[in-house]
Amino acid sequence: MFSFNNTKNGLVFNVRLIPRSSRNKILGIYQDALKIQITSPPVKGQANKALIELLAKKLKVSKSQVDIIKGHSAKDKQIIIRGGIKEEHILALCP
Repeated sequence: MFSFNNTKNGLVFNVRLIPRSSRNKILGIYQDALKIQITSPPVKGQANKALIELLAKKLKVSKSQVDIIKGHSAKDKQIIIRGGIKEEHILALCP
């Protein structure tokens, strides 16, 4: 079940990242995570950088407000969004 954790630092949630995809796209909820496709390969942090850029753009926040707190070298990641983003904003990204 997809869930959020509101902390004093921001909103924390899980992401399942699919690198080397044909396009950058948020696919929706997959088990306990937001499933996201990224065109970048998982080499030298390129996929992580693309993930941060996509989330920042879709949520209309700066890239500095989006951070990976767990899973830097894994497909399953934990993300924190700072700056007053609420669960509804994340769920609105899902098709």
